[in-house]
Amino acid sequence: MTTAVYLLLITVSVSYFHQSNAGTFSIDYNNHCFVKDGKPWQYISGSVHYFRIHPDLWEDRLKRVRALGFNAIQVYTAWVLHEPTSGKIDFASPGLNISRFFELAYQNELAVLLRPGPYICAESDYGMLPWWLVNIDGIKLRTYETNYINAVQRYYNRLLDEVKPLTYKNGGPIIMVQIENEYSALGIALYVPSPIIKPKNTVILIELTGAQQNYINFINHTIYYYPNYNVNKWGCNLP
Repeated sequence: MTTAVYLLLITVSVSYFHQSNAGTFSIDYNNHCFVKDGKPWQYISGSVHYFRIHPDLWEDRLKRVRALGFNAIQVYTAWVLHEPTSGKIDFASPGLNISRFFELAYQNELAVLLRPGPYICAESDYGMLPWWLVNIDGIKLRTYETNYINAVQRYYNRLLDEVKPLTYKNGGPIIMVQIENEYSALGIALYVPSPIIKPKNTVILIELTGAQQNYINFINHTIYYYPNYNVNKWGCNLP
């Protein structure tokens, strides 16, 4: 269960998904809003879990979401399903083909807020972390411990290869990515696997740790807010 809005803005330059439709997406820090193709923009999103829907029904469900008036969807990626056995990563099986799922979102005019974890909660056992992690001697989950980070690195490398062409800058639907999930709810110092991402991409990493912690971490910029903070002001002056 997510407690608030969370973001990561991708700014990578790779091969194009829909080159002719490549757009721009940024954050206007002065006016507290997102800017999509040069205009103030606010997303209205709902969660859609591809791994809990038969792939033959993906398009039907996305059409229904769009018909409800949403302009975006939030999407987890389930690590344990994509790598059920250590080292064997699958994004090709019909129910795990996220490229196809995001293509369908694009066709239905839905932006994508990607949530790749590694831990995603999703009211699932172990937060969709692979079960085989616990068999690695000395591993410490959701930390910078070497064994854990090496496993995340391998998964992220493959995942990022899959999603880079699907980012909005490259003509795809992905406008934001959340890194980790509800981490500070554990009551300990924030860990975000940004060193894994930065050597491979140019990104602005943003992790909203939960309303109870009262801050949004932009890695290089920390924006504090308080219980009376109006998160709706993240919408700029929309027409």
